[in-house]
Amino acid sequence: MRDQNTGEWLEPSEGIDLSTEDGRLFKKEPAINVISKEDFEIRVEKVFNLLWKTLAKSFGPYGAPTLICNYPWRHMTKDGFTIMKNLSFDASETKVDQAISDMAQEICGRLNYSVGDGTTSAIIATNSIYQNYRSKKNELNDKFILPRDIISKYEVIKNKIIDELSKYAKPIQTKNVDELYENIKNVVYISSNANELITQYIAELYKELGAPAISCIKAPDGITKKKLINGYRYELSLADRLYINTDENTMDLSEADVIIFGTKVGESTYKKLLKPLSFESKMRGRHLIVCAPTYDEIALNTVIAPELNDEWRKNHNVNMVLMRYRAISSHTRKLINDFSILMDTDVIDRAKEKYIIDKLDSGVPIHQLVQMDTRHIVGTKCIAASETSSVTYVYGVDNIEGYKPLEEYYTEDENALHLGYTRSCSLGLTYSQFMDLNYDQRRYEIALKEAEALLKEAEQKYQKLGTFNVEVSQCQERLYALKLKMGIIEVGADSEVSQGMLKDAVDDAVKAAESAYKYGTILGCNTNLIQSIREVLNSSDNTTDRLLLEILYNGFKDVYKTVLLNAFPDYKFDTNTATIEKEIKHFVDDHFGNFDEIFEDNSLVSEVIELCDTGEFISLHDFIVEYSLLDGRVFDISKFRFSNDVINSLQTDSEILTATIDLISLLIVGNQMVVTQRPNM
Repeated sequence: MRDQNTGEWLEPSEGIDLSTEDGRLFKKEPAINVISKEDFEIRVEKVFNLLWKTLAKSFGPYGAPTLICNYPWRHMTKDGFTIMKNLSFDASETKVDQAISDMAQEICGRLNYSVGDGTTSAIIATNSIYQNYRSKKNELNDKFILPRDIISKYEVIKNKIIDELSKYAKPIQTKNVDELYENIKNVVYISSNANELITQYIAELYKELGAPAISCIKAPDGITKKKLINGYRYELSLADRLYINTDENTMDLSEADVIIFGTKVGESTYKKLLKPLSFESKMRGRHLIVCAPTYDEIALNTVIAPELNDEWRKNHNVNMVLMRYRAISSHTRKLINDFSILMDTDVIDRAKEKYIIDKLDSGVPIHQLVQMDTRHIVGTKCIAASETSSVTYVYGVDNIEGYKPLEEYYTEDENALHLGYTRSCSLGLTYSQFMDLNYDQRRYEIALKEAEALLKEAEQKYQKLGTFNVEVSQCQERLYALKLKMGIIEVGADSEVSQGMLKDAVDDAVKAAESAYKYGTILGCNTNLIQSIREVLNSSDNTTDRLLLEILYNGFKDVYKTVLLNAFPDYKFDTNTATIEKEIKHFVDDHFGNFDEIFEDNSLVSEVIELCDTGEFISLHDFIVEYSLLDGRVFDISKFRFSNDVINSLQTDSEILTATIDLISLLIVGNQMVVTQRPNM
């Protein structure tokens, strides 16, 4: 309460009545739903430590599978991202823990989407790096380095490391199919944790296909097998998850008409052309696939999406399927042209679009402007008309005397659009596949010859330069896609649990193989990444940069050591022993095999011991990692030998480093955290 004379607040005293006219006494001080920076950092450390403990158990070839149960469904997996997205934190006291985990999951989701691997590596590295950062915090504060400056420095450091890392990359693309088979086999064997069947299937498909064109589905009969199918795989993506109608996150259609725009689709085109065209397709028992580089956002949010959502609520189906493609370079524009040829249609430019809309506005029937019933595709439903009525018939099958196709009933416009068609397709969120195609053979052969000529030109150019370039990869992928072959791996097992686990492994292995094919390979267990960090560290004169690089260096070494820890326990050698080198050799001889056969270059041993000497003991795991870094090979724990065959794609380690920097940014830059809708505040 206030002092009556001075007006100052007085401290409450025991036994004094404070129920005065100034107001009642509050039992608590004011509180707000803000987590301070100090409390937030401590909580982050605890959450990441839990994530690390959980994911580390499944890491590497000897990591244990995790059983995920949501009764009555269950699923067993070793995939780090699958485990992570099923983790939840106790919200009875706070929602902060789940928010921290969700932030990490979002970043790891981008990593998993890119390369199908690396979630566990990123979490283990981040946990170690963050703990190293907190232990070095006072040292950084002494240098007056603010957290946001640390992140800015890490961005620069990251780019330097990736530049160094790229020097280690080895291209695996080759025209020699046997050599390609071996290259892919090595990548998949590591990615699939030594699953020989997956390794064999994916390597054999690459040998037959010559390029990435493989997808994975659950086998309906429970038997694992691979098969080649005729079809086209293209980076055409569903505009909304609303369309998905399978467990594989795809929309599978048996028949569809296809219309392709070269420019943005707006409200006028949707209302005047696409809506009536979709109705006509539906009358003939087909969906209408609309392909465009982009859609007008206002029209999409205020008109198109609400109408399609309303259709889905009524019918649990949407007849007009909106899809997007990239058209940002000459290469991607060639791809959409290839797609239009295979769909037997044309890409509608702005002039053609305006012409059709103007004609429709003038009252010309849509059947005169868009060919649907005169495409001569056997087995498709068409509409025929007479003077008084119309009927539906199957082209090439039904005999309809007295009627003629609806479009022939009208006078066809000389600039009518030949609508595309696909008999079978699987539309995805990233790639789509089109099977049993109907196209003009002459147009197709022209495109195929052009693709062959461009590939030859690119190969000759970069052969002279003595380098490998993404242009060659793009030309190869385009040519192989135009050859209309795709590989499918059907995953089967004795139970749903086993099938789910195997499918996760195959999905990741397929992505790893594709990434390696496109970007080349480097040594696994982050070996080349750690070496690259060390090289940037050794070349840096800035004390702050060196401190930040040391934090990264130790963090990624912990990732390597976690793989070893899941295979066998660590062992500590007392550094006070004069015969430390002999003790290490005897220990290895007794437990793992002949030391000299495992550590072939004995000249490195004394240097490794010096690097591992912490003053008290030498860790066996540290010894193996340091030897690996000096020797330039990876310790293959399945064979207890150092090897050049333990590899993964360059993109994998680049994305892991990027994700780790992003995670660290989230953890150290924030000043405070506001948590809304907290109970009992």
